[in-house]
Amino acid sequence: MLAALAVIAAAAACDDSTGPASGGTGVTFDLDSEPFAAIGNFVVDVEGRPVPDASWAVAADPDSVGGVVVTAFRVSETVGVGDLFVLQLQPAHTGTFSPCGPNEACRGRLFRGWRTDLTGYDDWYEIASGTVDVEALGPIRVRGTFRFDLRSEGGSGDAVLSIEDGSFDVPIDDRVGGVICGLPPSNGCLQ
Repeated sequence: MLAALAVIAAAAACDDSTGPASGGTGVTFDLDSEPFAAIGNFVVDVEGRPVPDASWAVAADPDSVGGVVVTAFRVSETVGVGDLFVLQLQPAHTGTFSPCGPNEACRGRLFRGWRTDLTGYDDWYEIASGTVDVEALGPIRVRGTFRFDLRSEGGSGDAVLSIEDGSFDVPIDDRVGGVICGLPPSNGCLQ
């Protein structure tokens, strides 16, 4: 999923994306009215796996279809387990991505009970509908807002979750790609 990408953004977007907006760095949203916040730097252990006791948010580029991938992990009370949110946007640009859903240019997943040792997760939800507005995109960070409805079992299940008031303001760090592509289903990659 994460091969070569040349990010070309408007000059204003590049200027805006060189540093975090006021309020800091991370991914936040309301998940069925429950606050979700993944704030922190992406840190890996000596084996290249995410550290098990910290939340983080980061974007990876490039991907093989000219996009960017925003990823956020919120650690739970159990060390090494938490919720992993993955959002893929292609091609990388500022502006609105809509519609979002399986096989769209804007797609993603929420893994509940994801394990940082890459041994699996408890369940997962696919973005079924929604929109993303990318406000700034540059060589070192990406910032925007979003809202989604997700369905369990890859979009075919009965359970539905809603994400409202979503925002991301994250640095770009290509190390995250190997973590996401090592996880099923479909080896965790969204393509």
